Amino acid sequence: MAKSKKIAGIDIGTTKIACIIAETVDNIKLNVLGLGTAPAEGFSNGVVNNLDKAAESVALAIENAEKGSGIKLAQANVYVGITGEHIKQINGIGA
Repeated sequence: MAKSKKIAGIDIGTTKIACIIAETVDNIKLNVLGLGTAPAEGFSNGVVNNLDKAAESVALAIENAEKGSGIKLAQANVYVGITGEHIKQINGIGA
């Protein structure tokens, strides 16, 4: 019997936010279930300059992906991509 798990990726870019929700099958095959995008508002030169607008942009991309997939992001392992020289990493566990 094939084993599957839900995964999601969020890419925070200069002009848009993208979210994809997919399902892996036996860690070999990847089925895309939903994709959502939104304009990257609240960002300037890769830096958040308006937290409320930035959060709304991310939420809209997630909402669009959830609608397309029928899966809530909380049901998936989530990976986020963001780049920049100003980015620092802090490991943590969220609920």
